Amino acid sequence: MVEGTEIRKGDVMVMVGTRKGAFLLSGDGSRDRWRISGPHCADGDVFHMTYDPRNGALLAAVNNVFWGSQVQIGTDLGATWTASEGNPKISDGSELALGRIWHIEPGRANEPGVLYLGAEPASLFRSHDWGANWEQFSSLTRHPSRDRWEEGNGGLCLHSIVLDRSSKQRMWVGISAAGTFRTDDGGET
Repeated sequence: MVEGTEIRKGDVMVMVGTRKGAFLLSGDGSRDRWRISGPHCADGDVFHMTYDPRNGALLAAVNNVFWGSQVQIGTDLGATWTASEGNPKISDGSELALGRIWHIEPGRANEPGVLYLGAEPASLFRSHDWGANWEQFSSLTRHPSRDRWEEGNGGLCLHSIVLDRSSKQRMWVGISAAGTFRTDDGGET
């Protein structure tokens, strides 16, 4: 365990999520020597990490068997972490309950404060305020083919989100083992 390794501007950074927290590896442009810091978010399994170029924050999808799932945000390159103010909830009247968070994706450059989140059971959420409040994409939760979706080895999870950077209306999501879904109308369908 190494703590407090400084990550400097211009470093190459690799973010690694594990069942024992997150680790940050950094090195200069030559990549000959690496520094490691962590574990960060050590109170849970870290399924996904990403860097938000809009504000320089690190985002982590953290899942704890006792405390539940949450998004952790590090605004100082991992020196400190705070939980987002709100947690997503499936609120479309179905009997589904949110399980683990699998993916966190920063919004586009022209979407300040927007975060997207993929979770189990195969659900997609968006926040407009850096995670204080979340809205569910019911069009996906109530998709007409949902009753035919089968769980993959990790469960029925939405594990990937790809935003079309040229269109605020288009994105793709990957659901294990249901396939890839695209929206061209901002999630209405």
